Amino acid sequence: GGVAYEAHWGRLSAHYLQHRFAIPFASGTQLYQSFDFSGETMANASVAWQTFLGPVSWFGELAVDGSRATAFISGVQTALDKTTDLSLVYRRYDAGYRTLYENAFGTTRRPENEEGVYLGLRTTLAPEWTVQGFVDLYRHPYARFRASRPSVNQDALLRITHERRRTYELYAQLRHRDTERELSREASGVLRSFFAYVRTTARLQAEVSLSRALRLRTRVEYARTRSAGQLSEGTVVYQDVLWRDGATGLSATARVALIDTDDFESRIYAYENDLLYRFRIPAYYGRGYRTYLNLRYRVNEDLTIEGRAAFGRAAGRNDQVELAGQLRWRL
Repeated sequence: GGVAYEAHWGRLSAHYLQHRFAIPFASGTQLYQSFDFSGETMANASVAWQTFLGPVSWFGELAVDGSRATAFISGVQTALDKTTDLSLVYRRYDAGYRTLYENAFGTTRRPENEEGVYLGLRTTLAPEWTVQGFVDLYRHPYARFRASRPSVNQDALLRITHERRRTYELYAQLRHRDTERELSREASGVLRSFFAYVRTTARLQAEVSLSRALRLRTRVEYARTRSAGQLSEGTVVYQDVLWRDGATGLSATARVALIDTDDFESRIYAYENDLLYRFRIPAYYGRGYRTYLNLRYRVNEDLTIEGRAAFGRAAGRNDQVELAGQLRWRL
């Protein structure tokens, strides 16, 4: 359940959610699983707010679960001038906080075992030029996967975009992440040895609209990873073709990707267009290629037919073949 109050100054709301399970959950046995949920009842309650103080928007939420562990996030967004926007966000999630349907800001999928400060900036240098970036400093106060002690991390990104509306978009992006990990038990023995995991990626992407129906998207991305003193590098180049004919109701997306990475550590993630309501960001790694074709035909306002075929080949691995179809009829 939930209740909300809205006024000219903003919005205030309160929420409560409870789950009951026929079969109780059991926690894991690893150190990082010490706070895993166990039992047959899970409850969460929270208070959220958003208010406007002149040009500043202040927002946040404070939540608590059935074990009294808390999760808190608060931030401000403001326009420094007509061309520059700034965001500042602080979050603190207890190691023991648990929820099933989370959608929280952070570096991991769940709002747990994390505390950090994020600073983001976006400015328009000229009518067609934009610079944006962020710096995120955070720590994990308790053990996590591949780290049996607290760890400190940092993440930063810079992107420069040149865009001409309805014609083309070109951007260059640089991202750097510095985290801590530990060697496996087989590699380091009983007392785990920690090492720096440093990853840097550089990306250049161009998207051009050749007509109202046809667009081309090209990306070149390079990744460099240093893990446990070992250097790993990789490059992915892909070409997308996106076509949509509003008159016939037929649309298509296709990709050809060339992959050349040293190993899985230098993998590069890339979003793939898929069937409606399917979400896919696979890791490209190894030496080979991957291609796919999606077709969608809108018969009428209520009936849509879709199909997808994908094929991937990499040295030392089995070929990847995928065929999928979907029929959507709205009643």
